[in-house]
Amino acid sequence: MSEPLVIVDSSACSHVVACSVCHGSWVFLSKTTADEEAQAHRLIERLAALPMCSEVGCKGNAVTRGVCRPHYDARRYQERKAPRG
Repeated sequence: MSEPLVIVDSSACSHVVACSVCHGSWVFLSKTTADEEAQAHRLIERLAALPMCSEVGCKGNAVTRGVCRPHYDARRYQERKAPRG
């Protein structure tokens, strides 16, 4: 997965954060604030790109076999608990 392109373009008095994924842009007067917001937006875009859990109503990120860690653990527990016949 490639890194989301979120850049900070600075001029003498303002700093623009632009995202190539959501095509959003924000203007800040402080370079520090612009850098912090760019970093936060990169994280948001990275998380949005991860696969989601296939369980209905779950908003967790899938880690293995299409489900999040809690659902995966619950399935394994149920499989082990089930009688073998």
